[in-house]
Amino acid sequence: MGILIKAPTRRRDPAVPVIGPVAVPDNRSTLHIREVVGFGDRVYPPDQVARLKLIKQLLSEGWRAGAVVPLAESALQSMLGIAVEDPVPLPGEIESAVKLLAEHRVGELQNHLSKLLVGQGLRRFLEKTLIPLNEAVHERVVRGDMQNFQELRFGDLAQRLLRDVTRLVRPTRDARQILLATPPNDPNQLGLAILELLLFTEGINCLTLGAGVPAQEIGGAARAYKVCLAILLFDRGISGKIAGQEIRSLRSELPEDLPLVVSGRAVNLLAKPIVNVRTAADFSSVMSTMRQLGVVIGNGNGNGGTQPPQRA
Repeated sequence: MGILIKAPTRRRDPAVPVIGPVAVPDNRSTLHIREVVGFGDRVYPPDQVARLKLIKQLLSEGWRAGAVVPLAESALQSMLGIAVEDPVPLPGEIESAVKLLAEHRVGELQNHLSKLLVGQGLRRFLEKTLIPLNEAVHERVVRGDMQNFQELRFGDLAQRLLRDVTRLVRPTRDARQILLATPPNDPNQLGLAILELLLFTEGINCLTLGAGVPAQEIGGAARAYKVCLAILLFDRGISGKIAGQEIRSLRSELPEDLPLVVSGRAVNLLAKPIVNVRTAADFSSVMSTMRQLGVVIGNGNGNGGTQPPQRA
């Protein structure tokens, strides 16, 4: 049974201690305690209440707070009913990295990744180790097996490693530029840094805006810097419906003759193709699409060059 208390008035009467049983007042002049606790700094407008209910529902379905709280209401709506899948088996070297991170052995993790980079070479390390490792860490945070700070720590470590390598593979200054970004609901900064470095190895110069960029800003940058292609990376916590909306919004902000390539796991969720948009699920597909568009030439083995694009 709920507790009923008298609704507060503007006048503040001095508090009087109550001893013994308290008579329950007439229900017509009372509010339930759940309604009263919202007064003062705890008042929530209806839209915030609806948002909190969505978040609560998603938490009950297995999503972790850090994966859903930053999202817009439209994205939260789209995630209802989407199962949080169990982790897939990982290769031994990636499983070892996940274990080191889970046990907070960050120094050992850094050494482990450095050895893999030297042993595998840059291209294989990025595609076969760092990309799946990034996904594995994020999935464990979503399921609650890891904390947000562990993903942030891993991201910082990996990006520092990438920054050291990037100095050695930057393309020439006269290489044509392509624009890289992730949409507002996708904070995958590390995924963006990996894609940028992979493109650097192909001699492609990147204008990287960062993660979580509004469509209007991406469109403005594309015009200001006269890029020859825009790539939108879509990987994190998004449904096919929201991905489609974000992609159409961006397409409308870009020049009509500027090719747009959308990459990442979200492209597999799209219900149908989007007009004037190319999709590429992985980096090899990105390079193949860029060659089809005439943005790059070469065989995609790190020896490619650039040439003026043939815009679609």
